[in-house]
Amino acid sequence: MKREKAFTIIETIIAITILGLIAFTITMINPLKKSYNRKNIHAVDFQMFLKNIESPKKHYFLYKIVGGKLLYMGSKESYKEYRIYKNGKMIILSGVNGGFYPLLDDVKSIIFKDIKNHLAMDVVFTNNESYEDVTSISYD
Repeated sequence: MKREKAFTIIETIIAITILGLIAFTITMINPLKKSYNRKNIHAVDFQMFLKNIESPKKHYFLYKIVGGKLLYMGSKESYKEYRIYKNGKMIILSGVNGGFYPLLDDVKSIIFKDIKNHLAMDVVFTNNESYEDVTSISYD
């Protein structure tokens, strides 16, 4: 009697088990990646916001902080005065004489502080992410 070549039942069970483990691993990794990304969704926005206001090209200096909610800054380059404040869910940079530039979106609250003559701020986004930093902007 000639023996036909085929997989045994044990080989088939082992192959199905390995494929099941691979499929299970793939389905578990994807939700973990999505939840991690949702936790830090505004980290890059906050860093870009800081980079924008600390730009050496603009040479901002701290003028005064009013009630922790309104910030007055001056520019050594343009010799103008600017305000930063929260309007709705946005952080706005505006000139004293008008015009505005949105800096940060989806913000729940912002608090400006003076720490050792440098501007510090605490930003809380609408998804309750919270970031704080002490900037290089100081009184001049």
